[in-house]
Amino acid sequence: MIPGSVDTVDDALDPHAGPTPPEPTTITAEALGRSLARSVVARTSRPGEGVAALAARFSVDPSRVTRELGYLSVVTTRFCVETVLCGEASRGRLVEAFYAELWSNASWGPHASGLSRRVTDYEDAFNHPHPELGRAYRLGRIFARWCRARNDVAFLELGARAYLEQLALTLAHLRGTQVV
Repeated sequence: MIPGSVDTVDDALDPHAGPTPPEPTTITAEALGRSLARSVVARTSRPGEGVAALAARFSVDPSRVTRELGYLSVVTTRFCVETVLCGEASRGRLVEAFYAELWSNASWGPHASGLSRRVTDYEDAFNHPHPELGRAYRLGRIFARWCRARNDVAFLELGARAYLEQLALTLAHLRGTQVV
C-alpha cells in the first residue's frame, strides 16, 4: 500500500485511513463575503476571447453575455453559500457583506436591479432541476434566454459550463473554510 492511499472502499469510509484532511481556514463572515464578491467580479470581468467570439458568431452583444455571466455567477455563489451555511448564524453577515462589496464596484456591468429581474428565473432553475438533464441544463437555458441568443444551444452550454465550473470551486472553498 502506498502511504496515504486507500486500498478498499472500507478504507475510504474509515475516518482513520488515508491522509488527514487539512485544517479548515478560519475567516470572518464579512471577510469571506467580500472575498467571494471580489472573486465573482474578477471571474466575470474578463470572460476571454472565446466568449467574445461566440457572441460575434451568433450576433449577440458581447457585453450582454459578460453581464449575464456576472448574474449567473452571483446566483451560483449565493446557492453555494445557502447550501453550505444553511442554518449557520454567520450566513446573514456573509451575504450582507457579499452584496455590499459586489454593488460597490460601479464599473462592473451587472447591477442590483438587473439581478432582481432575474432572481425568480434562476431560483426556479435551482429549485426545480430538469428531471433528466439536471440543474445545469435549466440554468443554461435561462442564461441563453437572458443573453437573447438566437441559437441558444451554444449559449445554453456556456451557461451550464460556467455554473458547473464555479459550483465545484465555490463549494470546495466554502467547505474548507470555518466561518466565524
